[in-house]
Amino acid sequence: MIIPKDGLYPFLANAIPEEFKKKSEAELSENDASRRSGLQQLKECVLGDKDLDCRTTDDFLIKFLRARKFNIPKAFSLLKKHMGFKSKNKDIFTGFDYDVMAALIKDKVFGFLPHRCKDGCAVLVVHLDNWNPSKFGIKDISRGIVLFFYHSIRDPLTQINGYKLIFDVSSSGLKHLRFCTPSNLYLLYNGTQPRMSSFIPVIGTMLDCGLMRILKQPLVGLSNTGWTLRSFLSSPVISFASSYFLLPEILNRIFFRCILT
Repeated sequence: MIIPKDGLYPFLANAIPEEFKKKSEAELSENDASRRSGLQQLKECVLGDKDLDCRTTDDFLIKFLRARKFNIPKAFSLLKKHMGFKSKNKDIFTGFDYDVMAALIKDKVFGFLPHRCKDGCAVLVVHLDNWNPSKFGIKDISRGIVLFFYHSIRDPLTQINGYKLIFDVSSSGLKHLRFCTPSNLYLLYNGTQPRMSSFIPVIGTMLDCGLMRILKQPLVGLSNTGWTLRSFLSSPVISFASSYFLLPEILNRIFFRCILT
């Protein structure tokens, strides 16, 4: 049994509390019957596709079913996108260096908060200023993101509730702008897809990021980065990001008080 702390469930839940079982049934159409039927149908779709080589275990397939509310065609389409993305970007899914990954964690470039939001979302904090490009290359960052998301999406509570993202940027970010190349931005665009008015990273088959906050971002850095990204993002993504931009002092009042304490 998972015991929440001050109403907040731990990041490593590895189980579904009763309230989120009800939420999954109401919002994702998940119940014992739909789960059994969905897993069987999706497995048949995978086995029937000669060009698709992937696992057919329940714990792997259930992520795609929950991400698409147990709509079999949409879940299968997402699974194929996921495998296609992996096939085209093998370099960020292989060649992991333990020491580099450990250093990313130690330097707190990004990481998950120990507790979830009250709605069950996992909270990923990205400290962009802790990323030293001379120490960690773009491939190291990409592999780290893949590793973090692949680990976290295994948790059923994350599959149901998704993620919230916090970007902590206190400098101008100019040292990172050189990585906003067409190829890297194209990778970002294809690694995330707008679904249900939010971001759904294909690499982790997230259900719903739901919320993105930018902290301490100077106007110059925000303007430069925003206009660079804008050329590569679709209108729904731009609209979503714009609608959720809040000033840090507002965020401190409505968000950090219940999450970071």
